[in-house]
Amino acid sequence: IHFYKRLIFDMEVQIVGNVGFVWDLESVLLLRNKFRILGSFVGFSPKSVEIGLPLLLMGEEIQLLKEKGIVKLVELKCFENEPSERLIQRALEYKEQSYQ
Repeated sequence: IHFYKRLIFDMEVQIVGNVGFVWDLESVLLLRNKFRILGSFVGFSPKSVEIGLPLLLMGEEIQLLKEKGIVKLVELKCFENEPSERLIQRALEYKEQSYQ
């Protein structure tokens, strides 16, 4: 029980917009096994048996975890400003290269 208490207070959910991400595998396993929060694996591939972190949480799951004091929410403000022209150009170049 002491192990769970320590992990619960260290469990972090990163919030980007209205979406929550859990990057720590121990936290993911605890959420799924102890609290029955399933989420969705973003990096999961149907052709692979490997788990693809991060775990994406729905708004309802985030709200429940927050109300019960199970997680600490960390809001990332990386998308507040419009991307620069240089960044857009780099993204387009990368996209084009990835299709070749």
